[in-house]
Amino acid sequence: MVRAVLALALVATACSGSEGTAAHRPLPTHHVGKTARLAAAEGTLRGSVADECLWVDTNGHRMDVSWPNGYTMSIDPVAVRNRRGRIVVHVGERVSMSGGYGPHATTTRCSTGDDVFMADAVSAAP
Repeated sequence: MVRAVLALALVATACSGSEGTAAHRPLPTHHVGKTARLAAAEGTLRGSVADECLWVDTNGHRMDVSWPNGYTMSIDPVAVRNRRGRIVVHVGERVSMSGGYGPHATTTRCSTGDDVFMADAVSAAP
């Protein structure tokens, strides 16, 4: 019985931790509200470990992103993590997002222009 409880505790601990090494600075995020932004965006996740920023490349165009609240960057491996700390997409892989450009899409420390895509849902693209 003691072994079974210990084994279960080890499995729970292994499954609850964050994946990758966390960046020191937070990614730009926003609160995902009850209103739906229905735009879809897809591209290749890109990032800079030095700046601790992630963005999406869409056919050679940099799309700056405000990630859902709680999303973080992993710097080893370079990836975006969901609010549970699980890696969603690695840099170099295709990413699919829903969201849009809204009145609260302001520039962030990671943005290079005026337009920031506010991602409400993020997943690996097929």
